Amino acid sequence: MVFAVIAVAIACVTLIAVGALQPRSGARGAERSWSLTVMGFGFCAVAGVFLTSDCHERRKAEGTLGLLFLTDLKATTWSS
Repeated sequence: MVFAVIAVAIACVTLIAVGALQPRSGARGAERSWSLTVMGFGFCAVAGVFLTSDCHERRKAEGTLGLLFLTDLKATTWSS
């Protein structure tokens, strides 16, 4: 929830900044779309790092981190 509120706040500030700095033309929509895309990618990358580290910390605290590394992972194929 906190990440969503921060993302919305950053998006609003960016949209206001892009609108204030751009001259009045038809290309503003493309500029705003590009800036929101870049912000969304950056936000997802940062959130992924935090969520992964949180998962590893919980596994370590529960004492199951070793089991995660010992698990034999195999690709499964779905047959029809």
